[in-house]
Amino acid sequence: TVVYEAKNRKLSKNDAWSELNAAIAERDAVYGVLVVAGDDKIPSGLEELTEYQGNKMIAALDRDDPDPLALRLVYRYVRARVLAASAGGLEVDAAGVRDAAESAASRLKAANRIRKSLTGVTNSADRAREELDEMIADVEQCLGRIETLVAAAEPDPE
Repeated sequence: TVVYEAKNRKLSKNDAWSELNAAIAERDAVYGVLVVAGDDKIPSGLEELTEYQGNKMIAALDRDDPDPLALRLVYRYVRARVLAASAGGLEVDAAGVRDAAESAASRLKAANRIRKSLTGVTNSADRAREELDEMIADVEQCLGRIETLVAAAEPDPE
């Protein structure tokens, strides 16, 4: 069993571990994932998508635009770790499983960095679009004023 604990506030490192340990014990789980609402909610001194104490991980989701793919990938990674740990009597290539898990975690972190970069690009493009629209509106207002001033200066046709 894997437990997911969602928080919308920043916890201290000790509080995060207390919350996860309590959730793990309460649900008789073997692994806990703390899901926080944004990078600013990650406990100080800890990193997202890093395994801690052999059975804990922290994942940050954008509160306004959560990406279900991120949680799916975290789930698959955690599931693989739990299955590998519970395969007691099986003859498994432990080094291969460990290498694959480390590679998956590394790529998951890279994917998250790229997602954050793309969000930054999107936000920058949106701000630039808003500024351009304001500039166009200002230019149209200036042109309207010019037309009004020119019209007022023209001699009366009569």
